[in-house]
Amino acid sequence: MALTVALIATLALAASAGNTADIAGLRAQSDALFASGDFRGSLEAARQAHALDQKDPWVRYAFLRALAAVDPEAARVALHGVPDPAALSALPTEERARLDTALGYLSLDLGVDALAAMHFGHVPAGTASHPQAQAGLAILSVRRGHTRQALVYFVSARVSGKLDPSLAELERETRFQVVLHEFGTARDLRDANAAGRAYAVLDELRPHHPSTLRARADLAALRGDAPARERALRELLAVDRSARGAASELVDTLLVQNRPRDALHLGEAPRAQAERARRELEGDDVVLGKERRMAPQEVRRVDEALRPTLRLEPGRAGGDAEASRGADLRPGHHVEGQSQRLQPTLGRRPCLGPLQACLHQVVRGRRAG
Repeated sequence: MALTVALIATLALAASAGNTADIAGLRAQSDALFASGDFRGSLEAARQAHALDQKDPWVRYAFLRALAAVDPEAARVALHGVPDPAALSALPTEERARLDTALGYLSLDLGVDALAAMHFGHVPAGTASHPQAQAGLAILSVRRGHTRQALVYFVSARVSGKLDPSLAELERETRFQVVLHEFGTARDLRDANAAGRAYAVLDELRPHHPSTLRARADLAALRGDAPARERALRELLAVDRSARGAASELVDTLLVQNRPRDALHLGEAPRAQAERARRELEGDDVVLGKERRMAPQEVRRVDEALRPTLRLEPGRAGGDAEASRGADLRPGHHVEGQSQRLQPTLGRRPCLGPLQACLHQVVRGRRAG
């Protein structure tokens, strides 16, 4: 009897050891397949390991991670499953911290912010995974719009050394937004000293950012320094031509400096450019429409008929109009001293010969009349 009991116990222990070895091998296989990008293979290996032992928290994590890559919706549902408390309490403190950090980032990737905050919050201070958990809380705070609290978490995350480049850039942008808000508050309160301190940080973080250049102009306005405000607004327009209100503020600044001519030129330039572009496009549309309606043989016939009689308008050419009489006006041929009035349009695309020049003269003559 005693021999039978001993034999059964030995077989049970051997089966348990073999089962544990199988689970470890399947977990290793799942990790390797996941690292290579074979997410479905990783999910199948993790599913087999999970079927052998549903209480192992690391097997559950491998299954959830692979499932998130294949079916995120199903992973969100499975993520809310309650892990085995006894298995979690049996883990050493460092391993439990690593598991909570991994589950926190998985929850963050899946958009389950409440679970991410819970897992990151369970990581105790002093463990090797604590700075990574603090970085995860910083990301979560930025996502929720709590930028000031995010900066506190970033400070804690720096305990282990430098942040990776993506996190460092996120911290920089977060700090920039916080200081930009402080500058806006100081500007609205007309506190030039506080605004100056905030602007110094903005200039250090993002010296050529449009918001920094706008802050420079606003700070100059607070201090009553019109030339400095003009320089800042010109730099802002050079970086962002569509900066809201920058052009009108620059006109006001020039008027404050008693420079009405510069202000008038600045205000008229966009309108003049738009009007010129509109006229050129209108002329091109008319000419191209006429050319499209004519067959190629008609173009050649009219071109040959017009070649002996075409004359440049006297008084508008750069040279003697009579000197161009009888010149070769083949398509694409440019006559020296051609009328400057035709240059803007003819210079943009290949000349189609005298017909195009005549059509341009007709169109421009109708507009002038």
